[in-house]
Amino acid sequence: MNRIRKQGAGSRFVHGGSMPQEVVIPVLHVNIKKKQGISEVSVDILNRKSRITTNNQTISFYQSEPVTDKMKGVDMRFGFYDKDGNLLSDSIVLSFNSESKESEQREQKHKFVFKRQLTELNGQEIYLRKEQQIAGSNQFKKLDDIPYKISVLFDAEF
Repeated sequence: MNRIRKQGAGSRFVHGGSMPQEVVIPVLHVNIKKKQGISEVSVDILNRKSRITTNNQTISFYQSEPVTDKMKGVDMRFGFYDKDGNLLSDSIVLSFNSESKESEQREQKHKFVFKRQLTELNGQEIYLRKEQQIAGSNQFKKLDDIPYKISVLFDAEF
């Protein structure tokens, strides 16, 4: 052992070598997994005919995935509107909360009945408005407007 001679008590202290905490640097690997949040089921319109030829229009709505512990159901409102936002048909609120894995059981149909003013808009576009209910309220947020062209020849007589 080589020592440098100095005056005082320092001559009695001998360093015994390096300690593990002086040489080893700990490396931590942290994996943060994002928790999969609960999302909402999506709803599609199956028969997207671009033309309306009668005063009654049947539309099929399809819940694309079943409700599970990670997918929650939604309430949606549908109705036909003109370009100015005036309601032209009845408006319906449908609940899409089916837990069935069979696609036929997740399909819902509704027959929209138009008002007499539909023939006045002949040749113009109207829109099927898709709105989702805001959770915990009676308010709806607009999701989509799907265009349809009106080609009605006769007015509704009853």
